Amino acid sequence: MPVMTPPVLTAKGEEEWLALRYHIEWSKGFVLLFLFAPDSAIEALLRERLERICLLRTAPLEKVSPRNADTLIPDVLEPIRQPSSLLAEAHSPLWMDLSSGRGPEWTRAVDNLLARINEHREWLRRLERPVVLVLPSAHRTRAREIAPDLWSIRGYSLDMSEPGLVSMADADRQSRGERFDETPESGSESRVLDSADEARLKEWERLERTESVAPAVIQAGWRAADIALDSGRLELAEHIAGELLRRVGRRDGQDPETSRLRLACLDIQGRVAWTRNRVVEAEAAFRESIILAKDMRTREGSTPAVVQSLSVALNNLGALAERQERWGEAEVAYREGLEVIQELRTRAGDSPEVLHDLCVALNNLGDVALKQGRPGEAEAAYQEALASARGSRKLVGDAPEVLLDLRMTLDNLGQVAWRQERFADAEEAYGESIEVARELRTLVGHTQEVVRGLLQSLLRLGQLTLARGGLDEADSAYQESLVLAREQRRRLGDTPQVLRDLSVVLDSTGMMAESKGWIEEAEKMFRESLELTRELRRLSGDTPKVMRDLTVALDNVGRIAQVQGRLEDAESAYRESLNIRSARPNHSEPTQESVRELSIALDNVGRVALARHRLDVAEEAFKRSLALTREQRARLGDLPDIMRDLGIVLDNVGDVARARERLDEAMSLYQESLAIRRARRSRLGETPEVIRDVCISLGRLGDIAQARGQCAEAETAYGECLTLERALRERLGDTPELTRDLSISLKSLGDVLLAQGKGEEALTRYDEAKRLRQRLALALPNLVEHQNAVDILDDMIEKTRQMLARQS
Repeated sequence: MPVMTPPVLTAKGEEEWLALRYHIEWSKGFVLLFLFAPDSAIEALLRERLERICLLRTAPLEKVSPRNADTLIPDVLEPIRQPSSLLAEAHSPLWMDLSSGRGPEWTRAVDNLLARINEHREWLRRLERPVVLVLPSAHRTRAREIAPDLWSIRGYSLDMSEPGLVSMADADRQSRGERFDETPESGSESRVLDSADEARLKEWERLERTESVAPAVIQAGWRAADIALDSGRLELAEHIAGELLRRVGRRDGQDPETSRLRLACLDIQGRVAWTRNRVVEAEAAFRESIILAKDMRTREGSTPAVVQSLSVALNNLGALAERQERWGEAEVAYREGLEVIQELRTRAGDSPEVLHDLCVALNNLGDVALKQGRPGEAEAAYQEALASARGSRKLVGDAPEVLLDLRMTLDNLGQVAWRQERFADAEEAYGESIEVARELRTLVGHTQEVVRGLLQSLLRLGQLTLARGGLDEADSAYQESLVLAREQRRRLGDTPQVLRDLSVVLDSTGMMAESKGWIEEAEKMFRESLELTRELRRLSGDTPKVMRDLTVALDNVGRIAQVQGRLEDAESAYRESLNIRSARPNHSEPTQESVRELSIALDNVGRVALARHRLDVAEEAFKRSLALTREQRARLGDLPDIMRDLGIVLDNVGDVARARERLDEAMSLYQESLAIRRARRSRLGETPEVIRDVCISLGRLGDIAQARGQCAEAETAYGECLTLERALRERLGDTPELTRDLSISLKSLGDVLLAQGKGEEALTRYDEAKRLRQRLALALPNLVEHQNAVDILDDMIEKTRQMLARQS
């Protein structure tokens, strides 16, 4: 039986979907929309899209999908006649799907329902929220005839059976995105061979039997080895590389041609060894290449070919050192490579080749500076690289290599701007990077390098917009990335880089699902990412990048287990992550990033220990993390990410002090945290992340004040927190996270008002908090936290009413 492919909207179909979506989102009250669907797959496609958008606003889509013609009318009329006040308050759309049934009985039941609602259309108006009426496409004419009054008050109608809206195509047609780290885990990455590549491999098979040492034969062998390496045929690539070196060794003398042939063979030998994780052997080949290239420069002069060979060898050595986190060695190699290219540029001018090599060298130097906590130096290098890439574009136009350089550099500039919390600059850089990546895909197609680049830009833009509260934009970027990553796996198989790309995308989409409260979906994604990363470790070994990916995946699995109350599972994952981060290789130099990750691992272990009331373990972990963060600050200064981390760790240490009833100590720590966060707010403005951090500190200070009987101080802290969250709600809407935070602040303020005898004011706060929690419980039924909070608030409301009754 053939497998049906899912429907895909065409460009015109996407425009119609956006029109439908905007009519729903922009409505202030009641709006009626007719949707005519030719089959259930298209109905499901649009409904699931709308569900995803609604949950971002804690406004769950109310779905009515009758399945029996006999009960169709009462099934639909019940939610219309007895609407939920919570759903009305949330402005949740009502989705009435009448398209699933078939046959004359179903058609008569739909006709009768339409006539009934047409007669009593005020029922719909009273809902004061969007209503989507989904009918079979064949019902379009009948709907107008049977319910003319309903049709006349419609806000929008869409018939998905119209030509040009839907394509039942495969995933190739809907791919739109790319990846996360510019360089593969080690060496080259697999690609699919075309007929020309296969012909070159067969030609080498023929030439290999000749025992010839002629340059043309060795060059043919080098091309064959390169193809074998790129396509993942590592044993063949290694065999050819060894054979080529043997033949070059049979050539007499040190003439320039022999030296160039040997240099090419050493390059392929080093890349093969690197791909097979034989680091010592790869490094030896790259170092020999450098010695030989320098010798050629001495004998032949700084010709463009010799300079480029030396630059490539130095970049290879730098990249190898970088993968092993030997940052000092990497920087020395990259800087020497840059100097070589700059010397050539001075003599030969701005040729496209020189500008490309210059762009690569500058990006490499910027990467190393950024990883060592020198964002100013990194940005200077990236800006110079951007000038080189734009210069190349002026010379040769939109050549693929030029666009690749431009996209990579823009992405790096976005990253360094984000690290410095210049969010608008970062968003602009990522946006242009995505535009360039799409141009490149149009130009050369869905090659792995192009797709990985687009994945990276989409993911980073998604992370940035999520941090700034742009939930819809982040979700769109993540979903596009996931489609691309899965399609890459389908086309290329389980190569190390494909597995890593998909793992990184799953981590990001999982965090997006978690932020929406979709805990089961988030856990599924995090566990798939962890499985992929363990498989990647099996394939590639314990390289620094693989081990870092493994810790990220473990942290995500641990966090989601903690959210679900599975504290032993959470601790197991966090402990494994901490052990990996603590056991750094001897050759690895600590960086701002690696120290920060160790601090995060300690925080995770401390938090789960605190939740399990193991205060000694929690305090030890938090204090180690605090010492690391203060040491980072002393060494690197008040960098934005260091200051934010410091605020978090101070809160954690304060939480332990509070649990041990050392309230003065806790108050001091929370005050220091709040001072840091207020300073960030003054510098960065009202970003969602900054406001939430300030509110966390205010909430903790309010708790301490209340515990010490300082009700006025507690009321002030909670009141400021509530004011900030309400202002943020006006900007972002009812996101699940913000709705939860608001309910917590309302309850806390209610508690302190009640303690001061202000029962009526407390009751108002409790009632608002309860309604928010009810919305969350309705939208996220799998999270028991919200229903538990409703129960607690019910108790508080009842106690407050009893108190007020006694007072009266």
